[in-house]
Amino acid sequence: MNGRKKAEKDNRKFMLETPIPKLLTKMSVPMMIAMTVNGLYYLADAAFVGNTVGVNGVAALAVGFPVDMFILSVALMCALGTASMLSLELGKGRYHEASNVLKNAILFTAGLSVLLSIAIFIFKHRLLLFLGADGDIYPHADHYYSVIVPGFILVLLSFLLTNSIRAEGKAKLAAIVNISIKYHGAPLDLSVFGIINRVLVFITMPVNGIGQGVQAIVGYNYGAGSINRVKKALRFGYLYSLIFGGLLFFLLFGFPEKVISLFTNDGSLMLAGTGPLRISTFLVPLIGIQVVTYFYYIAVQDVFKCLVTSVCRHIFFLIPLVLILPYFCGVSGIWQAFPVADLIAAGFCIMLIRSNFNGSHQMEILTLNDDDA
Repeated sequence: MNGRKKAEKDNRKFMLETPIPKLLTKMSVPMMIAMTVNGLYYLADAAFVGNTVGVNGVAALAVGFPVDMFILSVALMCALGTASMLSLELGKGRYHEASNVLKNAILFTAGLSVLLSIAIFIFKHRLLLFLGADGDIYPHADHYYSVIVPGFILVLLSFLLTNSIRAEGKAKLAAIVNISIKYHGAPLDLSVFGIINRVLVFITMPVNGIGQGVQAIVGYNYGAGSINRVKKALRFGYLYSLIFGGLLFFLLFGFPEKVISLFTNDGSLMLAGTGPLRISTFLVPLIGIQVVTYFYYIAVQDVFKCLVTSVCRHIFFLIPLVLILPYFCGVSGIWQAFPVADLIAAGFCIMLIRSNFNGSHQMEILTLNDDDA
């Protein structure tokens, strides 16, 4: 018992006294690795399908992408909600309550995953047809999801144990982009979107790891009443995500052909995808601002602002742009919608965060001070 109390005391000291940059690095790096491993799934299956089945296989992945995002949204909803409650309870020193939160979350997530898998199997045929799986694409989509759906329970539990409505916004964006491409573009563009979607999911996974690190620190220190450390965690979360996003931009904008070649050796698809990949990821460093803001509001359990930041990029900005721009720019307007939405969403999140702080504190949260290290 004494050993347990000492471990709890040491952990509390670690979370409340370790300098924020060092603490955020220690908390974020393992989460970034875990999220990157999860993200590799979205690259690996697309690369395998693209290089073995071909263009129709990649299009089939794009058709079923909303299904993936729906399951991911449920997984994140369970995982992040649980993580938020755990951080606050631990920050308050209520360890027994935190243990009960985790036990109940595991049971709830397991039962929910089974029900979702059964429901998707029952309505799979109609669902795939609605999402655009017709002609030669349907058999590939049907075979793929017949194998994937039974594993959803592992996806949900893995997200729960390693740490959203935000991913639900991605699902809606994917039933909209597919339809917009079908109206304004060609079947090849659907394959291009399949690759871009996989890339975007993968590159946001490590950024989510930074956000989860921020959430853990903010939740614990917020529960303990250490507001200055909460502000510092948010500032450094922004800084780390911008630096990491800059590295991603260098890779995606400088070597798009190399990235696309991971998924296909089809010359026409590589040629068609290079420009859209560059355009759609042009402002990818700004995605981290929305992600970190979202995780901050999860940590402090501000439900309304959590909801707003979770859907602002996809629902408020990206979907309207995806629907409007193609009428003026053709199918290229779909790709242009992504960086425009990134810019607007980042500005919106900064304004929302600034509104939380009055007077002299309004700008403090966005400015690094000498004593923050």
